[in-house]
Amino acid sequence: MEKKKYLSFQGKIGYGMGDSAWSFISCIISSFMLIYLTDTVGLNAGIVGTLMMVARIFDGVSDVVFGRLLDKTHTKMGKARPWMFWSIFGAAISLALLFAIPTGLGDKAKYIYFFIFYMLANTIFYTSGYIAYSTLMSLITKNNEERVQITAYRTIAGNLSYMILGSISIGAVAALGGGAVGWRNLAIIYAIISIIINSVSVFSSKELPEDENEGSIAEAVKESNTSLAHVIKVVLKCKYFYFILAIMILIYVFATVFQTSAVYYATYVLGSSDFLGVLVSVNYGVTMGAAFLVPLVVKRMNVYKVSIAGMIIGLLGRFIAMGGGYMSTIGIILIGIAVATIGTAVIQTTSYTMMASTSEYIYLKDHVRVNGVVFSCASMGIKVGSGVGSALCGILLNAGGYVANAAQQSQSCINMLNFLFLWIPIIVSGIMILILVFMDVDKQVDKLREREV
Repeated sequence: MEKKKYLSFQGKIGYGMGDSAWSFISCIISSFMLIYLTDTVGLNAGIVGTLMMVARIFDGVSDVVFGRLLDKTHTKMGKARPWMFWSIFGAAISLALLFAIPTGLGDKAKYIYFFIFYMLANTIFYTSGYIAYSTLMSLITKNNEERVQITAYRTIAGNLSYMILGSISIGAVAALGGGAVGWRNLAIIYAIISIIINSVSVFSSKELPEDENEGSIAEAVKESNTSLAHVIKVVLKCKYFYFILAIMILIYVFATVFQTSAVYYATYVLGSSDFLGVLVSVNYGVTMGAAFLVPLVVKRMNVYKVSIAGMIIGLLGRFIAMGGGYMSTIGIILIGIAVATIGTAVIQTTSYTMMASTSEYIYLKDHVRVNGVVFSCASMGIKVGSGVGSALCGILLNAGGYVANAAQQSQSCINMLNFLFLWIPIIVSGIMILILVFMDVDKQVDKLREREV
């Protein structure tokens, strides 16, 4: 029997474009924050990386808290849409201030200023808004094929934003006044665009009635009164929660290391920052193209098998890129990146479907609704992954002897850039394949459904 359809084509596009709004926030922070702080503000890469790592300690707590607050929310706008709508304003303002560090401050004051607005942008506003956006997927449709489709649309929208921003941002800074003025103006523009796109996405999406999503109003009220401690206990005893959280973190560790190190790699290893646009365009362009095909493949194979197959192909691509890097042949590097991004497209598209399945597994097994807490994996993965990725870049560049604005870097720095750009993607891909081998949550959900019939 054909499963019920919940979404129109316009609804799918409207939801998907929401990822673009949040990508305007996350891309400039994860990809360009470090080079802004080191080369424009004059701060030490190692200290900045350490502060980013410290900030991650607070993220785990904020993700779970906001996830639970979302689960307890009941408004005319729904559960997720109010959080998604209002949070973007705080995130946008924090972003603009983050790239407007006053030049007259002393170094210690600059570090403090950066840390405060970095925490506000990530730990508070991005957390609440992105958890809401990710959870919204499970609240607008109960059809798994539609979930894969809208995840493909959001993957395409997010990667399109990253591709465009990664390609134009450095040039745009120069066009907008250069230096501190250029970065401030760019951040303000990105902040305004993010608010507009997010608003369109919010009002293009419609949550299902609570009685359809949560069984009954009485059940919803009962679950909303469940203590946070009990919810956390239930979630933390589910192995699939750890698996999907690890996958989300690793996705964004790689994405951030790639985007951040690509700026330095293009300039100091390939010899020109002009190569940055080519590297970014191939990476995100192929990811978008492959994301179109994932829903079609999922119709023939389950999410679990598609994810593993995609990541194996991606790992092969990483080795090709590494070979091209050590041969100093940019053509081979680009071929390797193009093949590797097939794996990126697959895991980005299927990860949110696995997240929804994990939430459903916990509900069927323990009879507790934990959509918000489970989908906090998305926000936590992005923030922890991008934070760890940025910290790794800062700490390792400092260890390699990176000198800001130098005409040429030392061999130890070049070696470190090779490790960041070529080796870390291989290591991350290998770990993700190992995790996916045990991520059979769809099979377990089917077994639990059969028991209830």
